[in-house]
Amino acid sequence: MLMTQYTLAGTLFTTGGLIFQIPSNLLITRIPPRFWLPGCEFVWGLCTLLQVSALKEATPGSTTDAVLVQYRITNVKQLWALRFIIGALEGSCFVGMHWIFGSWYTKKEIGKRAALFAMCAYAGSMFSGYIQSGAQAGLNGVHGLAGWRWLFIIDSVLTFFVAIFGVLMFPGTPDKCTAWYLTEDDKKRCVERLRQDGKGEETDIINFKLFKRVFMSWQLWVLVPVWCCWYNTLGHYIGTVFPLWLKENTVRTFSVYQINNLPTIVPGVNIAMILLSAWAIDYYGRRLTIIWICLIIQTIGNIIICVYDVSFAASITGYVMGGLDGPTSPILLTWCNILCYGDTQQRALTLAIMNTVATMTATVLNQFVYNASTAPRFKQGVILSTVAVLLEWIGVTGIRYIELRTEPARQAAIDAALVESGFIVRSDSYDDQKDVTTAQVVGLDSEKTPAGPAQNVTVM
Repeated sequence: MLMTQYTLAGTLFTTGGLIFQIPSNLLITRIPPRFWLPGCEFVWGLCTLLQVSALKEATPGSTTDAVLVQYRITNVKQLWALRFIIGALEGSCFVGMHWIFGSWYTKKEIGKRAALFAMCAYAGSMFSGYIQSGAQAGLNGVHGLAGWRWLFIIDSVLTFFVAIFGVLMFPGTPDKCTAWYLTEDDKKRCVERLRQDGKGEETDIINFKLFKRVFMSWQLWVLVPVWCCWYNTLGHYIGTVFPLWLKENTVRTFSVYQINNLPTIVPGVNIAMILLSAWAIDYYGRRLTIIWICLIIQTIGNIIICVYDVSFAASITGYVMGGLDGPTSPILLTWCNILCYGDTQQRALTLAIMNTVATMTATVLNQFVYNASTAPRFKQGVILSTVAVLLEWIGVTGIRYIELRTEPARQAAIDAALVESGFIVRSDSYDDQKDVTTAQVVGLDSEKTPAGPAQNVTVM
């Protein structure tokens, strides 16, 4: 395959994800997630398996080739189509899962689940490097297949298992729970606990009013730029920048095996920091402070890499610190779920638009500031990533300010929806003159209780 053909395959993969994220996250509000997400995973596995035969000539006497020949990709255009479909299917998972977290968990619980999901993503990044090295070292040439083809087979088998597990075990959403392992009382409690937290979401039809509601919301216009900044920090490119620096540095020489495995230090540190950040937020309740600390660490790392002519140990430290974007990811996505609390389709569409726009900006900028001609220093790219960190710093501070200013109004809207649904009943009688705040009634546990007098209410 020519380099231009390879580049186009990568572009089509990204394009598929860009196009499909928004439709997928809207469809998941209408189609049972138990079938939608595992279904996308299963088809992804099939398409990945088909890539094993990409432009491969049959080896005489090979039983593996005898099977693959039925599904052989005979030209590069077929491969391009597969890469587009794989990218589209992959786009459903990330934003879809974060929407699921916001559907099942209370405001106090979403962050830890999002952090666990992020940890799994970084663990997957680590182990994929180990699997890649192992496949190249131990399976290359087995049954006439190259090591990278065996890697696709391994990916497919694991994906099929996850898809089948998902269909059997995925619980759907609380209002349409399909989990066979939960009793009817369990399912009712799942809904009640969310109502007690102030959530009463209903799914409406997908129409122009939905898009107008989302695009007229302040949440979209502050969350998208901040997420774009996060997406363009050095951590997003560390898988390219760090290995190329290891390959080109003049201090030490590393083997291909070491170049593949040493960068897994970064996801390992991210996993540890995600755990620490999630614990600190639960213990201290200071989401913004934790983000600031993480951004300070990233800024220091970026400055070290910008200077470049430093000791070998300092360079390694710089790449690890600069790649520490992991803890802020689940915090920002949890923030989106909390700020859009009470409107399931707004949450779904906002999450999808955030990730779509961020992916688009990263794809475009990658062509100019992180292209191979600037390797291994990537000076323009690192400077851009440093600016992105500083802008993210300003952005998260602004979000917190707006959140505090709009909290009373948003809580009042949630209360009104709960009253309309019959979960909370207002009482005009003041025989019991003990006023209670809305936060106390619905069981919220926030840093500050909304100010002002509250109506006497009864929780049904």
